[in-house]
Amino acid sequence: MVLICSINLENGIVKYAGANRPLWIIRKGQTTIEHIKPTKNAIGGFTRDNQHFETHEVELRKGDTFYIFSDRYADIFGGHSGKKIMTKKFKEILLRIHDKSMPELEEYLEYFVENWKGAMEQVDDILIIGVRL
Repeated sequence: MVLICSINLENGIVKYAGANRPLWIIRKGQTTIEHIKPTKNAIGGFTRDNQHFETHEVELRKGDTFYIFSDRYADIFGGHSGKKIMTKKFKEILLRIHDKSMPELEEYLEYFVENWKGAMEQVDDILIIGVRL
């Protein structure tokens, strides 16, 4: 996962550029996720030189929260049938708990994934960064 994100705390402007990873925004009092699309270019491996990554600017207000994350949370196997959490379920979780404090969000996401995977082995790292203005 490679991305660049800057936050201007004076005006609430977030600048974001991501390689295959989106930026999700949940605005205070809303029940939907704004999906800021990433550039569909990879970094590393056999990629071409001089790639362009689109920079998005988004204005956030006090109480808005944005998330950047690897795809690994949605890829964790478990549950009753040993299936992945999937992106749809991950979004549902965030929407259900987004009004909680940031420490409570962290605690719940850790709790959920531990219960979801049960005795199944975690095969990769997980990264979720949430920032609330």
